[in-house]
Amino acid sequence: MNNKGTKGVLTVKKASEFLAMNNYPGQRDVGPKHVDMLFEKMQSGDFHWAQIATIVYEGEKHLANGQHQCHAVIRHGESVKMFLIEFTEEEGDTKDDIANVFAQFNNDKGRSRGDVAWIYANQYKMGRESGWSPRLVKLCNTALAWIASKKFSYKISKEDNSKMLAEHKRQCEFVREILKIKPSDHLRKGPVVAAMIMSHLIDKTMAREFWARVANGIGVTKEKDPCGILRDFLLSKSIYSHSGKENVSPKAFHCNSIYAWNGFVTGRVVRKFKSGQEVPQMESPK
Repeated sequence: MNNKGTKGVLTVKKASEFLAMNNYPGQRDVGPKHVDMLFEKMQSGDFHWAQIATIVYEGEKHLANGQHQCHAVIRHGESVKMFLIEFTEEEGDTKDDIANVFAQFNNDKGRSRGDVAWIYANQYKMGRESGWSPRLVKLCNTALAWIASKKFSYKISKEDNSKMLAEHKRQCEFVREILKIKPSDHLRKGPVVAAMIMSHLIDKTMAREFWARVANGIGVTKEKDPCGILRDFLLSKSIYSHSGKENVSPKAFHCNSIYAWNGFVTGRVVRKFKSGQEVPQMESPK
């Protein structure tokens, strides 16, 4: 990736020109409170340098960093000093190299794990034009972090976490397919989606049958059916104490999903999660 840095002045006109380049589909939304904060700094004289970055790839120029600063300058109505970094794609640069340019900037407003995931997802053709939403990408990304950490803590970096979307794109597409089933809101939890992805890696056909039943209850034929047991659990419990449902830990959601899957593929009676237990291994069909 070629780049050069120059000092200059960010005028109102130049800020408008940069915003006209702010068309990367993975860019995060403008945060009005952050614009307010930058505007107040400019008004008080406490804002010293704008840090703007652009990138040219696939023949088009995009604003990589500085949308909040540009909005603040336009509202301020006066110029500020600027340091401009211009990136240009070179032969051999990968999609991850492009995403890294956008993900590296965190000026005064850190990019969340979800923000970084949405940047990378758009390089992997997992953007709005392909039927994806930021919410769904963030959900899959959270699930992949669960899988990667193994200890239920975000020890994996935001960038490495996001790169897992490309490695597990097929599994993420499976998640999207299942979540189109109505109703499926009870499945929209990171630790549950982690179990969905893991089951798909084991057996695609059985995973589709299992999770479709957990989603809508169709095909649940007996009282001790693992799909029905898990479905009842997911519908009646919540990770959040303010939901009005019984509050249980994220680990309980993950473990009970695995216990139900293991019962489904082996025909065994479904075990229930007990606090302090280790996370069970997901089993293959017998």
